[in-house]
Amino acid sequence: MARGHRRHLPASVSGASGRPPRRRPGWACRIAVVLFALGWLGAGFVFMLGTTGLFGVPRDPLSGVYLVVLGLPWTAIAAPLPLGPLGPVIGVAAPGVNLAILVALCRLRHRRREGYLT
Repeated sequence: MARGHRRHLPASVSGASGRPPRRRPGWACRIAVVLFALGWLGAGFVFMLGTTGLFGVPRDPLSGVYLVVLGLPWTAIAAPLPLGPLGPVIGVAAPGVNLAILVALCRLRHRRREGYLT
């Protein structure tokens, strides 16, 4: 047997629980989560550069537009509220809610596919 290959054993041999060995979630979900997280990090970096003027970058009032787009619909819900100094914090954290939802959906899809949920 070649190195790195795993042989799938029948459920009766797989362990004390009798369940087949756990497989990782699908590659499409994993790629979507990683790309979204990288987009969130990139948008946060652009926001930080544009608001503080680091590295000689001119200050730009539209530097947070990528965070607004990644954080929809939570940023749209929070926009009319009088948040004061918490506004930028919510703008930066809103994509995290969408990332958590995406991870939860991927896990739910994996559990359904594996037969843990009916």
